[in-house]
Amino acid sequence: MLKKIYFDYVYMNLTIDQSIVAYKKNEVPIGAALVYNKKIIIKGHNKTIVNNNPMDHAELLVLKKAARILTKIQLRESVLYSSLEPCPMCSHAINLFKIRKLIFGAYNIKSGAIDHGPRLLQLSNSYKNITTIGGLLEVKCEKFLKNYFKKVRRI
Repeated sequence: MLKKIYFDYVYMNLTIDQSIVAYKKNEVPIGAALVYNKKIIIKGHNKTIVNNNPMDHAELLVLKKAARILTKIQLRESVLYSSLEPCPMCSHAINLFKIRKLIFGAYNIKSGAIDHGPRLLQLSNSYKNITTIGGLLEVKCEKFLKNYFKKVRRI
């Protein structure tokens, strides 16, 4: 059991590393990683500003790339790690891809859709098959978001 928890921290730290990459590119610092059969398949970060596309959230980019790599549209044995509670768009994508487990860092009180807002996964038919864990390394995940928005609001 402790080994599983240890790996959750390792994978979440990878998402935080992706948040840092995004932060350095003046992107909203959100990272994500997808683990399949205990192996990291893909990791990424938000690219909404760089790609001039408001839908290029870290979770969506990671899910789409993972589906291409694994040549599957259902990622049932996968665990998705995100540094921030997913929004409604990403939550619905998580449901469509049939992710087994979602682990996220910081809570998103304004725009989240897992533990806040519409709680989309609880409304879906597949919710009973998706395990969600929120708040893993929450303070560390929040740090880059808070710094980013302080910086943006000063400009």
